[in-house]
Amino acid sequence: MRRQGIIGWMLICMLGVGVIAARVQEAPGTTAPKPDATTVETDAQRQLRIIRTALLQGQTEESRMDAAVELFPHTDSASRELLMQSLIAKDNPLTRQAICRALIKSRGLAEMVSKPDEFLKPIVGILSSGDISEARLAGEALLIYPFVKAFDPLSKMAADATLEPRTRLNVIYALKLWPEKEAIAALHALRKDSDKTVAAAADKALQEIFGVPEGTRSATLDGMVQDFQNRRSTEFIRDLMAVLRDRVARQQEQLRMVGADRDIWKTKYLAMQDKEYAAADDAGKPSMLVTKLTSDLAAERLWALSKVSTYAAMASSELRTAVLSLVLDPDRDVRLATARVLANKSALDPAEKLLAQLQVEKDNEVALALFQALGEACSFAFTPGSPIKLPSSVRMDTLRLAASFLAEKDSDRVYPGAEVIRKVLEINGIETPVAQSYLRMILNRYQATEGQTGPLRGQLLMVMAKLCGKTALRDVATTLYQPALLAGLSDTADATVREAAVTGMANIGKPQAYAAFRDRKLGDDPSPAVRKIVIGLDGEVGDEEDLAWLSDRLTINGEAEAAWSAMASILQRQGAVVILGWIEKLKTNAGNMSRVTELLGMVEGRLQGEKNAVSLLAVRMELLGRYLSVGDIARAVGVFSRRLIEQKDLKSDDALIVLVQTYLNSGTVTKETKAALINALGAIAAPTGTVWPHWSEQLKAWQKEYLPPVPTPTATKPGSEAPAIPSPAAGAGPSSVNPSSPSKSN
Repeated sequence: MRRQGIIGWMLICMLGVGVIAARVQEAPGTTAPKPDATTVETDAQRQLRIIRTALLQGQTEESRMDAAVELFPHTDSASRELLMQSLIAKDNPLTRQAICRALIKSRGLAEMVSKPDEFLKPIVGILSSGDISEARLAGEALLIYPFVKAFDPLSKMAADATLEPRTRLNVIYALKLWPEKEAIAALHALRKDSDKTVAAAADKALQEIFGVPEGTRSATLDGMVQDFQNRRSTEFIRDLMAVLRDRVARQQEQLRMVGADRDIWKTKYLAMQDKEYAAADDAGKPSMLVTKLTSDLAAERLWALSKVSTYAAMASSELRTAVLSLVLDPDRDVRLATARVLANKSALDPAEKLLAQLQVEKDNEVALALFQALGEACSFAFTPGSPIKLPSSVRMDTLRLAASFLAEKDSDRVYPGAEVIRKVLEINGIETPVAQSYLRMILNRYQATEGQTGPLRGQLLMVMAKLCGKTALRDVATTLYQPALLAGLSDTADATVREAAVTGMANIGKPQAYAAFRDRKLGDDPSPAVRKIVIGLDGEVGDEEDLAWLSDRLTINGEAEAAWSAMASILQRQGAVVILGWIEKLKTNAGNMSRVTELLGMVEGRLQGEKNAVSLLAVRMELLGRYLSVGDIARAVGVFSRRLIEQKDLKSDDALIVLVQTYLNSGTVTKETKAALINALGAIAAPTGTVWPHWSEQLKAWQKEYLPPVPTPTATKPGSEAPAIPSPAAGAGPSSVNPSSPSKSN
């Protein structure tokens, strides 16, 4: 038990400072005197004036502490006087506390504080403060001194019964911080003090030091104090540190278990909320969400935000107001979740609230999410036709904020800054000189990444590439960015830079980009993303020379589809001879069957226009055979009908009729498929005024042979109901109904 004691004491000794429980309230700062206007202020005087203002009137604790730390090494009388007077002045407790915290921070760095002995007496004087947190800061600040210097005034004050009890209680706290025999002895002696409050405080201090529960017998404490006095301090402290580590480990495990239990119950509770929400009707759900969004529990607010994120639009003005209010939520996780929801809810008009919160947001992750949501909201609001009307100042404030993000060193914030600038500049209404200045900022930031690794360089160039594709800024952006984009095509070290470069060049002008890509052989670039862009551009503006290398990619996973699309686009611009040549080349690979069929459909129309009857018939024969082989009746009939209409009639020895007959005679084709084909052929409509006697004869022969017979109607007695008579088989002769025409590609 004894070795598990003094947990509170050792925590303070190891960490250097106690946990300050009470919050201090801001007090009006002392106004710094202004220099005489008739005198010329030296650099040193100006510096001291600035530091004095920060120390006495700083808006944050950190700024006041920084001012104190800046003054500690100074030895001039003005600086020392400022520190001394600030420590003893009772009208500015925030300054006094800042100096104490700065002294605590300086522990172990003796060179930071010049002549620290001068501060000993005023620091001891702060122990008389009625503010417990302030007095405890003074006690912790005394740890910068050797024990012998601090103990003398502390021991005298502890034993002085004429002092106010609160002062002696503060002294007891200060003594408790020292693992020294004299300090323990002084606390032990105070247990018998005539002031019961002081005696109880001393008793409690020893109980905390030795880690025993309140109410421990006096004799037990006496024994512990005696044991401590008989041992070396270093040995005692070493044992206590080992005990402390075990105690901290146990406490951490207990905290983990408590946290796990909390998470389990929270999960159960939110699951119940999910069920209640799912059971609510459309009118009740928004009302429930408003209640949860305004809950005192952050977990409920986060749960409600997750539901709101699925809404395409806000169901009510109350729900919109509740969501927007969470931009200012005190919980950082709630603010972060709100920002992420609003990034996809620009129609809520959140821009002004987002902008206001960004001015005060301290959390970097939350600030980034708020900023990205602001960029989306601003872009939406200023897009022509938007129902939201914002002051133009919001757009300019957003641009200025984006410029500050762009200028940062953290790449996670630089790229979003550039993206927001892009989104805002793409909207009409910004004067060209202003737009140019921001376009140049992006270029300058990109140039600053020269030689750097990581994704930022490629990200910034992609932003520039996108800006070259927008009509409003295309000319200006092209003038600024084209040299960087051309240089990026040759950046062998970074594939993302080359990808951005090819995107930008394609946006500037496809023929120009095509020539640049071909010169640099970017079709063989090691980056799949770069090759995909080059392949796509070839499909748009490439020529016959590109077909060979595109065909080499028809067997590459991830590129085959794009390569074939590009080839088909190029072949659409070629004559029948070129298309027929590639049909033969592609036939050498069985994997190209569907592609060959597509080209046969393409070349059919080309041959028809060129009036090449021999080749046209051969192509139609092959197309018909391919469609029949895969059971594509509609396309097969389409090929047949085009031949029939073109020839104005077909005799039984026509090549296509022979092919269909061969198909119908096949033992591998089912009766149902044959019937479907004949019915579809019978549905071909003759043009007005046209008669197909030979085709009608052939069709009737097929119908008789391959279609099931029509049942003969039976006679019925008068008054009885006649049985249903099946309709004649479809296609009993050329129909007046015109089937859906096959696509031109067939």
